[in-house]
Amino acid sequence: MLVRGFHQSLDRGDQMSTYLLGISGFTTTLARATVGAMRDELPYVAPPMPRVPQYIERMGDLFSASRRHMFEDGYARAARVLREMDEVRPTSGDHHSKRCLIHLGMQTNQTARFAQHDWRIRQLVEEILFTRILHIDLNRQREQLRRWANSA
Repeated sequence: MLVRGFHQSLDRGDQMSTYLLGISGFTTTLARATVGAMRDELPYVAPPMPRVPQYIERMGDLFSASRRHMFEDGYARAARVLREMDEVRPTSGDHHSKRCLIHLGMQTNQTARFAQHDWRIRQLVEEILFTRILHIDLNRQREQLRRWANSA
């Protein structure tokens, strides 16, 4: 029973990491795309490159290929959402995804004119995504996931 419980705990820990890194990749990508939409004059949203930005690399959470893949899966899901928004109905002028991201960026009451404010816009957009759009309380979820992963 102890071995089985330990195995379940490890499996749950892996699932928790998959979820957290995936949602992080998803929201980070949308936040970076928002800054790009506000700044670029293109009528569409260009996917932010590189897939994993330097500030995420420096955090040290993506120390293995599998963890990087989990983050990049969130990146791919965000790109699919933006692509799907634009394929629903053809537009003339700016694409739907660009309009939506600009609107999201405007909700931060910041401007994308200066590079030193990019981090603040990204941070505020991520907060809007979590609280208003996804309705996720990160602190509550973090505690629930910790309890779930540690249960046997």
